[in-house]
Amino acid sequence: MVAPPRAPGPATTTHRHGRLDVTLERRGPATVVAAQDIVFPSGTVRIADVDGDGVGELQITNPSGGLLAGDRMDTLLRARAGTRASVVTQGANRVCGAAVGLPPARTELHARMALEGDAVLEWAPHHLVPYARAAILQRTAVEVAPAAGLLLWETLSAGRSGRGERFAWDHVDVRMRVARDGRPLLHDGAVLGPGGEPFDGADLVATVVVVLPTDRPAGTATDLADDLHRALGAVPGTLASASAVDDALIVGRVVARDATVLYRALHAARVLARPALGLPAPRRPIT
Repeated sequence: MVAPPRAPGPATTTHRHGRLDVTLERRGPATVVAAQDIVFPSGTVRIADVDGDGVGELQITNPSGGLLAGDRMDTLLRARAGTRASVVTQGANRVCGAAVGLPPARTELHARMALEGDAVLEWAPHHLVPYARAAILQRTAVEVAPAAGLLLWETLSAGRSGRGERFAWDHVDVRMRVARDGRPLLHDGAVLGPGGEPFDGADLVATVVVVLPTDRPAGTATDLADDLHRALGAVPGTLASASAVDDALIVGRVVARDATVLYRALHAARVLARPALGLPAPRRPIT
């Protein structure tokens, strides 16, 4: 019998407690930051209609380049009616482990989002990279209004494979919850201890979620899921699937050989999902 992964106890002290609280709203043709509250190590945010297509790109920054053992980061995002936005990060989210000889100190990442009215949001962060001896708890919760739409992905890497730190973390616990009108649409997650080869030789695993507005014609979700299944699986270096859970929810999983392959697959997902959400096709990939 294989023992279950041991859960690290809470850090005796929080090393740094960062906070990013942002409200987006529509003003004329543009989506703008209506309010923000930032506490280090979260960095400044900026939004711009980079492609001139009416979709504001909000970039989240981290001036320290990553999170340290014992850090906590809270991200709160409210997208008001009419918002059209894509939320991206400046790079991979690197989480350091405790120093050799010290007990694990849990690093926590909490993200809570609320999509109001007919808001449409892409949550497209770069992948999570747990360093050796890292102990991570990640929680993502999204509330989607009936007329709102969401494209979300979250990705976990095997670690710093090039440095021999493959699944060298102490503990990783990642969970996601998506709800509509208080009714859960999706609960997803994984709890992984150190060692083994849970990705079967791949470097990254991503979960892709699409929540359609409830006014879409019958069969839209099924058709989109079929298209996503074919497109994700057609990218060389991936093992992927997608399916429609109900008339408004599509969930996909991508196992990718490396980051280049992963983001090629995620771009294919954006190309297909955006029109179904009422957004223009992306003009460039997230890399």
